[in-house]
Amino acid sequence: MQVCLPAYFGKDAVWSIPKGQVRVLDDRVAASAAPGSDQPWATTRPVRIPYAATTSQNTSPNLVLVFDRPVRVPPVRFIAGLDPAFSWRKSRSGDGLWLDGVMLRAVDGEAAATEIAAAGVAAVPDVDEFLRTHREVTTDAHVVDRIITTESRAEKWSGALTVVGIGGVIGSQVWDLDWLLALGGLLVAASWAVPWWLRRRDKDR
Repeated sequence: MQVCLPAYFGKDAVWSIPKGQVRVLDDRVAASAAPGSDQPWATTRPVRIPYAATTSQNTSPNLVLVFDRPVRVPPVRFIAGLDPAFSWRKSRSGDGLWLDGVMLRAVDGEAAATEIAAAGVAAVPDVDEFLRTHREVTTDAHVVDRIITTESRAEKWSGALTVVGIGGVIGSQVWDLDWLLALGGLLVAASWAVPWWLRRRDKDR
């Protein structure tokens, strides 16, 4: 399966994913109740299924792809890398940027899901249940509560720092303030670093 996102990877780059590793979310598919699906659980590592907005972040996704195992993305363009979910630095590092899935926006989400399924990609009715059966999880109540709390804090910090940082970068161009540009850049970098530190601290407990 080939995903083309010029705004993120450049006009000539193609994100190639083995079709057998991709699942498309379609809530019209009948769900099967797996044993233990009602038991509280959490993945033992953060799940990354970001929204790759191709028009505006003010839009909402209507197509979701999830992967049997994390998939590495191509090097991300610098501007797109201002989104902490698509870290420019991480995507170009030796370790790479790996995603568990991606949210997209199609002209018609249901039609797109149907077409993708018709091409041989399996459909799943629920992302959470898919992750429960395809990722390492824990059902220890104390650990689950700690992971959920840490992830909530990390997401809030990431979102707040990103918004303020990008606002600073834009403001620096409007008012021609070099210090504001530097501050905005630092805040955008912090939008990745602070969540990483929170998760690392939780992991070391």
